[in-house]
Amino acid sequence: MNSAHLHLLTVHVPIVLSPLALVFLLAASRRRRGAGTDPGADEMERIAHWLVVAAAAAGAISFFSGPGALEIVKDELTRPEIAELHAAFGRAAFFLLALVAVGSAQRLVRASGWSPPQRVRRWFTVPEEVGRETAGKPNSTRSTVRLAREGRSRRSNGTGDPAPSDRFRLAVTVGLALACALLFWSGYLGGTLRHPEIG
Repeated sequence: MNSAHLHLLTVHVPIVLSPLALVFLLAASRRRRGAGTDPGADEMERIAHWLVVAAAAAGAISFFSGPGALEIVKDELTRPEIAELHAAFGRAAFFLLALVAVGSAQRLVRASGWSPPQRVRRWFTVPEEVGRETAGKPNSTRSTVRLAREGRSRRSNGTGDPAPSDRFRLAVTVGLALACALLFWSGYLGGTLRHPEIG
């Protein structure tokens, strides 16, 4: 199996999974707007995040196999400028999808209740002596950490799992919609490389 085979096997996966994830996100948003806190909406959102992560993983394989695939077929291309456009839109789509996937993965990790090992947590914990030194100061690190913890507690969905903010949901939805548009156009351009009849 060469790069061209690998590219063709994986390139369609993000084009299918990304809009499917977008449908799940929009459906979850609609259910949440109608009923407020809805376990079904949370589950749909979780499925959407998994789909985004899977789409980005397949997109990474497709992205890194693209240059090798182009090297194999470049002598057969009648319009090499289309290949450059396909690569440019594919690059933009992949990086945007990867950015959305980072947010989705972070959300899935937090929802799972997993916490990093103690040696990692130590880097993000305010030492006790710093807390004593800054006690009573309104802009202290201790106050900031306490307020952040209180904010997470207030936003919890009742399961101890901090609920994502509306801004986070909007950012993921808009980013995913843009990634879908870029993926569709990149896929269309890629199709015209081997199927001139659709150009």
